[in-house]
Amino acid sequence: MRLTRKLVIFTVASVTTLTVLIANSGDGLRVNPGDGWNLSADGFELVIASAKTDWSKLNISLEAHPGKYYMLSWFAKSSSAHDGDKLIFSPQWSDKYQCGANTYYLSDAWLEYRYYFYSGETFGEVGFSALVSAPLTQTVSVKNVKLTELTMEGNPLADGGVWASGKYPALWYIDNYKTGQPYALTESLDDSSITGKSLSFQPGVYDSSDGLSQIKSIALPVEPGERYHFECWLKTSRDIPVRIVASNWFTPHRKKTGTPNEGHWFKIVQVAGNVDWRKISMDLVIPKDLTPYPDFQGRTIRIGVGYQENDVTLRLAGAAFSRLE
Repeated sequence: MRLTRKLVIFTVASVTTLTVLIANSGDGLRVNPGDGWNLSADGFELVIASAKTDWSKLNISLEAHPGKYYMLSWFAKSSSAHDGDKLIFSPQWSDKYQCGANTYYLSDAWLEYRYYFYSGETFGEVGFSALVSAPLTQTVSVKNVKLTELTMEGNPLADGGVWASGKYPALWYIDNYKTGQPYALTESLDDSSITGKSLSFQPGVYDSSDGLSQIKSIALPVEPGERYHFECWLKTSRDIPVRIVASNWFTPHRKKTGTPNEGHWFKIVQVAGNVDWRKISMDLVIPKDLTPYPDFQGRTIRIGVGYQENDVTLRLAGAAFSRLE
C-alpha cells in the first residue's frame, strides 16, 4: 500500500489524552489510556501483576473521511511474552461504520503492528480499543501510534509480516489453535529461506473435528471489482497437500443480518507442500457488487495457509499481497 500522508508520532505529555494531528490536515488522532494503562517515558504501559487475563482498554479515536482506506499502526512489546499472549484491536461499531477485529501476538521485542480499515460512509469520529489477553505477569508497552491514509498499491504485509526481531510474529496468527498443544507459531532467522527469515507453524495432533489448521494474516484492504495476487515461499517437514484460503469471514456482520452463513465469500486453492522451498500463489477477484456480501462492508479479507495433517511443521517466508493491473 502506498502511504499518502502520515500522522506525526505523539510525544508523551503530562496529560492522559494525547492528541496528534495529520500533517497539513485537520484530522485528529487521540490515544486515551483506560484504567490500568499508564503513561511511560515514550508511550503507554500496562502492568499485569497477577495471573489473570487483563481486559483494560487503550482507547483510540480519530476523524475519518468517507470512502477512504487507512492504516493505524503502533509499536508494542511485552517484558516477558508468553506463548499465546494477545493484543486484540477492535473497532467501536456504528450503523455507518463496521469492520472486524484483529488478533495479534505480543512478542519480546518492539514490533510494528498494523490495522487496515475502510471508512465507508463515515464522516467524523471513529473509535477503537486495544485490549490485552495475557494471563501471566508482565508489562505490555505501546508507543508510536499513528494514522496513515492509503492508496491501494504495494504490499500490506510489510516484509512478508516476518521481521524475526522477536519470537512471535506481528501480522500473522493461528486459526484453530488446539487447546493443550504447545504454542505453534514463531518467527526466526532462517538461512535456508530466500528472505533469510521465516515463520514456523506446527499445530500438533490433527483432529478432523477441528477443521483446517492454519495461520492467517491480519485483515488486508481490498477494492470491489479488483484482481489480487497472493504469493509466498513455503516448505513442509514432509510432502503434504496445503490449502491457501482467502476469506471475508467476519461473524458480526452475519449476526446482524440474522442469517449465520449469508453472504460469505471465500476462495480455496490447493497446492503441494514440499520438503524444499517452493513458491505458492493464488489469484482472486473481489466481487464488483458487494451488496450480497455483508461481510465485505469492511472491504478487507484475510489470507490463510494451512493443512489437515498430523505433526507437520510448515515454514512460510516472503509473503506478498498485491493488486493486479
